[in-house]
Amino acid sequence: MSTTKTPSALVAAQAHQDHERSPNSEKLTHNADTDANTDTDRSNTSTGPAGELPPLDTYVQIFFTQSVISAAGTGAIFVAGTTATGTWFQARRGLALGIVSAGSALGAVVGTAVIPVLLDHIGFPWTIRAVALTYFVLLLVAIATTSRRPRPANSVVPPFRLSRLLAVSLLKPGPVLALALSCFFYFLGVFIPINYVTVDAEAHGNGRQLANDLLVTLNTTSTIGRIVPGWLGDRYGRFNTVIAFSIYTVAVVLGLWIGAPWREGRIAFATLYGFGSGTFVSMVPTLIAQVCPDMSQLGTYLGAVYLVIAPSVLINQPIAGVLSAAGAGYARDSYVWLKVFCALIMVVGILGFVLTRASYMGHMGKAWKWGKA
Repeated sequence: MSTTKTPSALVAAQAHQDHERSPNSEKLTHNADTDANTDTDRSNTSTGPAGELPPLDTYVQIFFTQSVISAAGTGAIFVAGTTATGTWFQARRGLALGIVSAGSALGAVVGTAVIPVLLDHIGFPWTIRAVALTYFVLLLVAIATTSRRPRPANSVVPPFRLSRLLAVSLLKPGPVLALALSCFFYFLGVFIPINYVTVDAEAHGNGRQLANDLLVTLNTTSTIGRIVPGWLGDRYGRFNTVIAFSIYTVAVVLGLWIGAPWREGRIAFATLYGFGSGTFVSMVPTLIAQVCPDMSQLGTYLGAVYLVIAPSVLINQPIAGVLSAAGAGYARDSYVWLKVFCALIMVVGILGFVLTRASYMGHMGKAWKWGKA
């Protein structure tokens, strides 16, 4: 799971090019009187000079490419890669999965730094083609070199059923369900800064270049934040590590994103927040593997837990948008309510992790009892 905002940056850049090419491309169809004009505008912008892609001037195109195709591909790669790696390790599973997930953060660093340069030099269509070719080559390498641990010779492979695609029954064990719900609430908050750190910077006059640099910085520290906590989790307990770094992440939001809403504060926030948010991205699959009662079904358990998590990612940005509008009257920081919500909802997730840890260790009555877990 990557923290890059590269797709959004590409869409924004293409929208800007479309606006320059045809001011009428931003018209929206609200009633019958404007249908004819809008259809004419779209027909005029549906094709461009030789070698150019059609402009992304409709919501359907953006939704289908970014929300359906991209999301399905990313989810398939994430679950398959995580499952295959997790079956080979036990004592050092946290470190192994941390290294694997650090690859996506490193890709985000390269993408957010290189893609804006490509957009300026070769344009949107050829930038997309270059990115697609890079993905294709790297995926060929991954397909050729990645496999899961072979099943024991006497193991029985369960027959495929459509019901396994929505394996809600796997959520019945207490630790699995508690972990899924905890992740739902933490996901609801943790991705808000990743998407809004650039918006916040540009809205307060820090410039487009600094805003992009903040994202590069965040992804760079996230690379480290995915490996180190994995190593610590293997030594001192994976639940313990997630809880500790989640508390750290909330403290960074409260102390810097809310407490220091100026240029230097945003730089410090991006640097420190990337490290903390990287922990969550890499350690959640490790926690799922830890509470999974049957490692031969790890992939199915990953899918079941992320089925619960997915709606939080769907609704967190609309919620953030409403909250950002609610703070428009605050001169010091118009995004203050969005940031408060981010911190509070992550606190709910942390409390859930504490309860999940207690359920896993079998002492729900003493949730704060210490122990390696």
